[in-house]
Amino acid sequence: MNLSTRWLGARTSRVPDRLVAVIGCGRTAALGFVLALLLLVGALPAAAVELRGRIDGHHPFTGVILPRPGAEVVLVREGGGVVQTVSGGDGFYYLHNAVPGPHELIVNGIVRVPIMVLNQPAQDIPPILLP
Repeated sequence: MNLSTRWLGARTSRVPDRLVAVIGCGRTAALGFVLALLLLVGALPAAAVELRGRIDGHHPFTGVILPRPGAEVVLVREGGGVVQTVSGGDGFYYLHNAVPGPHELIVNGIVRVPIMVLNQPAQDIPPILLP
């Protein structure tokens, strides 16, 4: 027993070579399992994104910009997939379960705006002004 083991209050003993080999295999297998799990998680589809925006329009007589309630908002994903909603009384709309990637936002079937949905939990879209 040397001074350091005596100070720690431990005793040293020799571990059989076979036991060391088995422990080493266990670590390698565990590392392989962790790497496979990380690859599997990376292959999962991106999480759904919540989008929020506002639709505005001009007052017909004064030209003042006001929120536009009841506007039909459709989000079309390149390659397929549609999410749609209607703006509320305050002009705001909320689109749930959007998939990250390039999209086109169509308002009332007349205004088309390209949108890049980011891979994050929520995203604000700049206000859209209807003619």
